Amino acid sequence: MEIRLIEWSKDNRESPVKICNEVDRTYLSDGLPFPYNPEHADVFIENISARQDKSLISAISVDGEIAGSISVERKKRNLQLTQTWATFCALICAKKAL
Repeated sequence: MEIRLIEWSKDNRESPVKICNEVDRTYLSDGLPFPYNPEHADVFIENISARQDKSLISAISVDGEIAGSISVERKKRNLQLTQTWATFCALICAKKAL
């Protein structure tokens, strides 16, 4: 199994659309739109680009398939690790390991 951090780009915008529409939303924020469409993904990716000076945000790729996103953000002189879509990554990693 190969796990890599890659840069988010519009080339991979279909991944968050697929993930956000197929996942069990029980533990997700109500702020995440449903259905999630390509325009939502574009805004997500544009926001990442706009925040590059304050944070490092990468897509998590498992065997070439985007499984989630992770970020490290500077907040009030401290670094805070924020994991988003960790559930997706764990599920895909578990499936691939079986």
